Amino acid sequence: MYNVDESGFSLAVKTGHVLGVRGAKSVYSVSASDKSQITVLAGMSAAAHFLRLMIVFPGQRFTRNMLEGFDDAMDGIGIKTADTTKEKRKEKEEAKKIREKEKLRKKKEKEENKAAAAKMKKGKSKKRKYDSLSSDEDSDSDINTSKLVQEDKSDGFEEEFEMCPACNRGYQHPYR
Repeated sequence: MYNVDESGFSLAVKTGHVLGVRGAKSVYSVSASDKSQITVLAGMSAAAHFLRLMIVFPGQRFTRNMLEGFDDAMDGIGIKTADTTKEKRKEKEEAKKIREKEKLRKKKEKEENKAAAAKMKKGKSKKRKYDSLSSDEDSDSDINTSKLVQEDKSDGFEEEFEMCPACNRGYQHPYR
């Protein structure tokens, strides 16, 4: 079992922690706004067995030429497939397309609902009233039915017929 730890070494000289060849006078040039780091992964077991030091290259495809100038005992960690920035960009574009499709679907659904509501308002020329019949009035019936009174507002015509509460349709059942 190994205990692994990672440490970030800043590339800005102000911190005092610099990763470089021992005794070198000039490691690199530093700009004032440089805040980049090198992340190093180190591992060791309780029996004092060391893993190879590894340098982490986040978001980059690892190639051997990245380790030029480092000690031979070091190794690198990166992504085997492709550059993650391209993948992230692709994922963002796909997510954006999905959001746009969802917005269009919701907009279309909203318009359809408005059209259906307008159609229902237009078609509400008939008024329905329900009056319950007791079992005393209709003794030969096994099911509970109700009367449906339909009024046409245009000519005042009234028509009475029975309505079944189970199926909620305004017609006589065939067995009745």
